[in-house]
Amino acid sequence: MEEKNIAEKIKDAFRSNFGYIAVVIVSAAYIATSFLTITESGKSIPRIIADGLLAFIVGVLLNRMFEIQGIINGDADVRVQRSVDRHAEMVEEVAPHLDELDEWCEMKNSEALARARRTYLSHHGMRYKDYFTEDGIPIPYIPCECKTHKERREEKSRKRHFERAKDIKLTRLSAGILISDTGDPNDPYFLGRSKKEYGEQSARSDVASKTILAALFGYFGVSLLQDFSVAGLIWTILQLAVFLLMGAIKMEQSFMYVTDEYRSRITKKTDILQMFNGYMRKESE
Repeated sequence: MEEKNIAEKIKDAFRSNFGYIAVVIVSAAYIATSFLTITESGKSIPRIIADGLLAFIVGVLLNRMFEIQGIINGDADVRVQRSVDRHAEMVEEVAPHLDELDEWCEMKNSEALARARRTYLSHHGMRYKDYFTEDGIPIPYIPCECKTHKERREEKSRKRHFERAKDIKLTRLSAGILISDTGDPNDPYFLGRSKKEYGEQSARSDVASKTILAALFGYFGVSLLQDFSVAGLIWTILQLAVFLLMGAIKMEQSFMYVTDEYRSRITKKTDILQMFNGYMRKESE
């Protein structure tokens, strides 16, 4: 327990002083360049490609590992856990009414679309009821008889705004989205990937990187440097420092995403389910 508290304190200290740490790393890297002279390496084309590819792979891997760690840290945050628990409790509370949830979502979708269309048309001096029925069905547009150039221009403007109002697209609510973070609205019975399917997809995604690494390690060999260069070591450390700094930034971005945007997503879903729960109570009364 005490070790966990120490780890949490270190993590909090790192997060609260992240900006200062980044400044120190960048400053140290910049100072290191004063000991070096950046010139053409004189390497062969295959060696340049190999070194660049290796640096690219290391940079990507570090970024991915930092990103995953940032998400893990975000998931472990008390605020996120509290939001997830509250959402789970609300899902359990509305469970007896899940059969009505999809119908309620469709009603809310229609209300939101009508509200967006009404707002858009009103901004252009047009009344919603003149262009849409109460069910949100567009009324066939009947152009007026325009006699003057001004009337024809206004008629074109009205028709254009009517077409834009028809094409308004909003994010749609559904029971699957509100209940969980997975699922496909076009495939409501998709239960997630099996272990076999996950393994096959993971293997396919790894083919490209494994092929590149196999070619790289197959073509090139290594030998100990006969003339060890301190400048080369400093240059490698400088590159690694840049990679680590970028990875640390990625980790912090991932953490901020989970604790802010993702937590807000969970909270909004909980609030919507709470609205549905209140609606069902009124209906039962």
